[in-house]
Amino acid sequence: MVEVRPLAPAEFERLCADMPLRARTQHWANLNRQQSGELLYLIAWEGERAVGHVLLFWRPAHDPVATLADCPWVIDLLVHPEWRSRGVGSALLRACEEAALARDQTRIGLGVAVGNVRAHALYERLGYRHTGLADQRMTGVWEDASGTTHIWEDTVTYLIKSLAPTT
Repeated sequence: MVEVRPLAPAEFERLCADMPLRARTQHWANLNRQQSGELLYLIAWEGERAVGHVLLFWRPAHDPVATLADCPWVIDLLVHPEWRSRGVGSALLRACEEAALARDQTRIGLGVAVGNVRAHALYERLGYRHTGLADQRMTGVWEDASGTTHIWEDTVTYLIKSLAPTT
């Protein structure tokens, strides 16, 4: 069974070993941003192994269109390829939603690449709906564990989910 929790500093080395799809420096920056309160860096664990991660920004200043939605924003949901289609992505999203509800938020948003049909289907199945915001062409840079820099470019669709408080 997968457990999702915020990354603790003591778990940093394990995360870097298990999730080499991102650079050590990027994991470190995310941990520091979590410690400053800017975001929540949630890690999915299967036993002692990190199998996925996601960032939940409380205010998505990194994306001007997402800022218009005025709600916490999910980015960089990543499941290790060996663990896809096992409920890890759903568990990470549920943890984001619970964290947002705990801060009295009534909505949560995310962006998905137009061509990422599999992710789009997951988000819709979990109740995420089109925001009405126009799709946007986005570019960015990420670094893998070997230090290689990758440039990505995608057209992104923005989705929002209304969160009902639990009673």
